[in-house]
Amino acid sequence: MKNNLIINFNGKFYNQLDAIFGVANRAFRYGDGLFESIRMIDGKIQFAQDHFERLYQGMNALKMQINPSFDLAFFVSEINALAKKNEIESDARIRFSVFRSDGGLYTPEANKSLYLIEIQPISERGYQWNKKGLIIDIYSEIRKDFGFLSKYKTNNSLPYVLAGIAAQQLAVDTCILLNTHGDIVESTSSNLFFVKDNMLFTPAIQDGCIDGVMRKNVIIIANKLGIKVYENKVPLQSLAIADEIFLTNSSLGIQWVVGYRGKRYFSRVARLIYDELQKK
Repeated sequence: MKNNLIINFNGKFYNQLDAIFGVANRAFRYGDGLFESIRMIDGKIQFAQDHFERLYQGMNALKMQINPSFDLAFFVSEINALAKKNEIESDARIRFSVFRSDGGLYTPEANKSLYLIEIQPISERGYQWNKKGLIIDIYSEIRKDFGFLSKYKTNNSLPYVLAGIAAQQLAVDTCILLNTHGDIVESTSSNLFFVKDNMLFTPAIQDGCIDGVMRKNVIIIANKLGIKVYENKVPLQSLAIADEIFLTNSSLGIQWVVGYRGKRYFSRVARLIYDELQKK
């Protein structure tokens, strides 16, 4: 990562190595915040409205005070201003973080919200099809709880961190997380879909998965292609009967899975949806 990149903290620009937080920062102390991972392609923010709406809804869920000027136009303009400041005109990954202002212990002194935008240029143009399928396994030491916050990308990310470490130890590309009922939720950084008999299945939001922006758009694309989509409970045994598995997130688009332990998968439907995503 380049050290001279500029960040946007509450509308002011700083070098990313500058110290802008104190020890009282609530995101650091309590994980009191949430974020969006966003992709820029050819200088254009992808699915900006979907990202903004999820962030806005998450801020309301966390009882944050939202400035009246914080709307979609502001959200887009602040990201674009940072891209311009860093002279990024092509592809990049963006993280838009929001957290509560300093003060208080568990109970905050105020509910004012602050924001931080980071941007990282990437060399790949657009979403890339992974020619080599991913290898996955299961992480089950910590089960993801499900509730009204589980669909948002909050700063409380320890299950994903530990699942990532487990993937390293197992020498696989990523691990699949389970909920407290033992059903499949998602991977360390992506929503999960599987194909059986040309039908598409994905864990339901109420079962604990992130309400992913790419997940939402993959469902739209599948419906357009005439592929039936079922959002419901996905038992662990589904991995053994699936014809295909693929993962989705806003940064990478669609990534197909080739193997889970001794099982191997195809990628025909995943490729159809990927090709349509490229057009979209």
